[in-house]
Amino acid sequence: YEAISYAWGDYPEFDQTLFLDNQILRISRNLYAALMAYSYSDRTRILWADAICINQTDKIEKSQQVSIMADIYSKAKTVQAWLAPASKFTMDAMNFMAELALRAESFGVSAEVDQPRIISNLPSITISDEDAKILIHDAIEAHVDYLISRSWFNRVWIVQEVTLAAELVVSSGLLTMNWTAFAQA
Repeated sequence: YEAISYAWGDYPEFDQTLFLDNQILRISRNLYAALMAYSYSDRTRILWADAICINQTDKIEKSQQVSIMADIYSKAKTVQAWLAPASKFTMDAMNFMAELALRAESFGVSAEVDQPRIISNLPSITISDEDAKILIHDAIEAHVDYLISRSWFNRVWIVQEVTLAAELVVSSGLLTMNWTAFAQA
């Protein structure tokens, strides 16, 4: 299975409907968008999402499930970090981040930047002041600030989800990046 790491949203409205085992389940727009993006049209994909796999109205079940969250995320084949549905801003930002990750080593940022995955010390980078100004300008033009201001980055739970993942993939809409490349960027 793959686990979805996501935020319910800045102002979650549970206005999307799933039909599971002849029952109706209300979920947030953000989770619904993630499920639509992660679904395969031609085969089954096993996804784990807390709002679906944990009975949110049963306090005992929620408590039991919270105690095994580390197992859930560490045993997942992949953790899919869902940042936001596709938009011009997120697409521009993800494309910019992918291009920047390819250039990261030229700035002195190695793929080891995410070891451990929680970055305790920022890497020292080698870039001229002029190149830094251009890079910042390009990042602003590509709406990177919009992408990294998504509510996913403000969740405390992501620390556990990110550090325990065997493989971590960052997604926005249909665009994806592995975590190492994202961290390098």
